[in-house]
Amino acid sequence: MKFLIRGTIPCCFTRVRPIIPIAIGVCLGITLSMLCSPLLDTNCGLDSFVHIGRSRKTTAYVANPEEKSGFSYAQEDFEPVLMMQQKPPEKKVEKEKTRVVRTRYISSELGIKEKLFVAIVATKQLVNDNSLSVALNKTLAHYVSKLVFFTNIRPATTPTALTVVTFPDTQPVNQMFHTWKYIYDHFGNEYDWFLMMQDDTYVYGHRLMDFVNHMSIGRDAYLGIPQHDADMDITYCQSEPGFIMSRNLLLKFGSHLDECMKQSWANLADLELGHCIDAHTKVQCSELYDDSVFKAFNLHHKKPSEETLKETSLNRALSVYPVSDQQSVYYLHKHFSEQELAKTYNQISQLQVSIQNISKYLPGGEEALTWPIGYPPPYKATTRFDLLVWEYFTETNLFGSTEDEPKVPLVGADKMDIDEIISTAVERFNEKYNNMYTYHSLINGYRRYDPTRGMEYTLDIALKRKSDKKVVHKRCQMLRPLSKVEIIPMPYVTENTKIHIVLPIQMHDREQFKAFMERYAKVCLEPHDNTALTTVFIYQPVEAKKMKENDVFSSEKSLLSYYEKKYQGSQMQWVSIQTSVPSPFSVMEVASPKFPENTLLFLSTVDLILSNEFLNRVRMNSIQGWQVFFPMPFSLYDPTIVHRGSTKTDSAKMEVVRDNGHFDTYMYEFAGFYNSDYMKAIKIWCEKYPKLDRMHSDTDFFNMFLNLDVHAFRAIEPSLKRVFNPRVCNPVLSEDYYKRCQQSNAEGMASRGQLARYLFDQGVLT
Repeated sequence: MKFLIRGTIPCCFTRVRPIIPIAIGVCLGITLSMLCSPLLDTNCGLDSFVHIGRSRKTTAYVANPEEKSGFSYAQEDFEPVLMMQQKPPEKKVEKEKTRVVRTRYISSELGIKEKLFVAIVATKQLVNDNSLSVALNKTLAHYVSKLVFFTNIRPATTPTALTVVTFPDTQPVNQMFHTWKYIYDHFGNEYDWFLMMQDDTYVYGHRLMDFVNHMSIGRDAYLGIPQHDADMDITYCQSEPGFIMSRNLLLKFGSHLDECMKQSWANLADLELGHCIDAHTKVQCSELYDDSVFKAFNLHHKKPSEETLKETSLNRALSVYPVSDQQSVYYLHKHFSEQELAKTYNQISQLQVSIQNISKYLPGGEEALTWPIGYPPPYKATTRFDLLVWEYFTETNLFGSTEDEPKVPLVGADKMDIDEIISTAVERFNEKYNNMYTYHSLINGYRRYDPTRGMEYTLDIALKRKSDKKVVHKRCQMLRPLSKVEIIPMPYVTENTKIHIVLPIQMHDREQFKAFMERYAKVCLEPHDNTALTTVFIYQPVEAKKMKENDVFSSEKSLLSYYEKKYQGSQMQWVSIQTSVPSPFSVMEVASPKFPENTLLFLSTVDLILSNEFLNRVRMNSIQGWQVFFPMPFSLYDPTIVHRGSTKTDSAKMEVVRDNGHFDTYMYEFAGFYNSDYMKAIKIWCEKYPKLDRMHSDTDFFNMFLNLDVHAFRAIEPSLKRVFNPRVCNPVLSEDYYKRCQQSNAEGMASRGQLARYLFDQGVLT
């Protein structure tokens, strides 16, 4: 046992030996700190002099300022302050800082303004659909920040998308000052530059914006074609070619416009404006601003010709005046747009050459370049499920575009697309081979849509040589690239607009009407939604004759009266019509006259599942004079097939999934539009089809709006659900409608898999 103990001691000492110096150092440190602590507590009698604060800088107070001590308080972290009393002064409480209110938009906080405001003075023509104002608005409005027309004659009807301001004063001088006063009061602090021109002056918007973008803001600028007046000894800008003014200059003389108008005595409006600017700012007109030069071309009341367009002075001009009609405006705009397009193509070609030259010094070399140069590479599929499939087409048919129809005729937009691609391919071959080919035929054609870069095409074309009439085959690849994403301006709409629901009811809709009213009461009547209901009861001729003795819709009318009494203030009305062939035309013929022109109407069916989300979509997507809304509903499948053996389900809560229903692309019976748009559309339709017998389908109702100058918004609508209700297909209507109606009923029963399982369970399939 002793032997074991002896053997353990050297082993333990060997392990502990490295720790011994550390332990000795810790003990010495503790001992020294205990010895030095009394010295550190000594403050040398400064307790009565030093007041220790809580901040980083300690404030020292001197009891007797006349005593001079050898101790220095001038240290970096100490700030000496004289104390006139023995008691330290109380610490001053800082006042609560006022809360900084931030602006809604960062542009307002940073002082960022819109670039250009354009004022067009209508002095030559009235503002109507046939005037120069419409042509100028179409060619200039989408380039500038704001475009407003000023006139002294109020138009009977303002053309679409035009902003018109009317002044009653007919004097040109007063009208000039009224216009600038209006600009100063309403837009003076919102734009950097202001352009005033007459309605017989053409300005190419792209060149105009390039001109103002190269000028620095913050200076007094009065640019145009200068004209000197000897009597007043001033140089002013002529109003005919237009002139540009900076915001700084407008803010300096804008408050004196009324004074200048009272003191004006000349008959020239532009002269008086120049005199006012010179009197209050000492700035006169100039055509130069740094390196920018304001140039104009005078047509001398002649129409532009091909020889005129070749003149260098016209091609360098910022404005062209005077133009006599809309055709001249469009002719000039086409010329300048083609020039800008050719310039853009040239820049693209130069960039492609630069990319190709630089690519040899980059990893991968020229082999890493994708075609076309400068465009994103084609989408590369990672699995077979996301592979982009090519469609095959000929000059007459398109193959593989839909699952149901493997071969469809090449018509409409697809026809225009393929024709343009073929003509472009032939044109490119002739550019490459010195115009030696003519088009013979299309052998093979393939296309696919790549979301990352656009529509791709592969063509096998037969070309005939002009020299020997020999047919040769060429293959080419083409790309229709995606263009720059742009924001399209839309009229302002809100979700507070009142919707008038027009609900046609036939004999076979009676069972569904009670359920519809329950849904309508829950969604619209109880929360007091801004809606109204107009029920149109459709009687067959036989039913109409017996209406006094036996009204087939008496219970439905009683139900409407019940809800009207239950929900006071609810707007519900009903009308009756008699027709043997019901259609949207016959329904709207009776309903439309009961509403003002600015009423938002929604044509519905009794199997609609209402929701607040969908009603707001109707409000947002139906725009008066601009857009009509034809949503495609999510039609629920037959519950006796897809929900066999399950408890009763709420149709409104069913999710939009494959097993519950499908989007019925054959239905056009749901429509949101304004009454004014309908009245215009039906007028054009009656002129186009004078023998209108109202025996038209819902697709004809949709086509009616296509003749109107509005956008028909046809879209999938997930919030629009429709309970299963087989449609009544009337063979009296068009053959196309009857086929679509039958197809809609067939596809609306259930999916193919669900139908197969149902037939298998019923023993039909074994």
